[in-house]
Amino acid sequence: MAAHKTERALQKECLKFARFNGLFARKVETPQYRGFPDCLFIHEGYTFFVEFKHPNGSGRLSAAQVADHATLERHGATVHVIDNYGTFTDLCRSIIGGSQ
Repeated sequence: MAAHKTERALQKECLKFARFNGLFARKVETPQYRGFPDCLFIHEGYTFFVEFKHPNGSGRLSAAQVADHATLERHGATVHVIDNYGTFTDLCRSIIGGSQ
């Protein structure tokens, strides 16, 4: 797979991979909460969020994202920050493999 040139392209390809592999996968739009993670994923009861960052390594979490991710984690949610397709597919494979 070619390297992704934008955060949006990475996110789109990761959503496609997750859905193809049986995960419930949704892009989350929360204009009133600027720090909320980009996507929600569920597989056999395991729920996690992903914040996608630019694949060139330049993406950084904003203060609002750091705060929202910490709040989610205090409530028991898992949030991953992903800037690489391989990292995402490895994460999904570990979740799929761990739940079977």
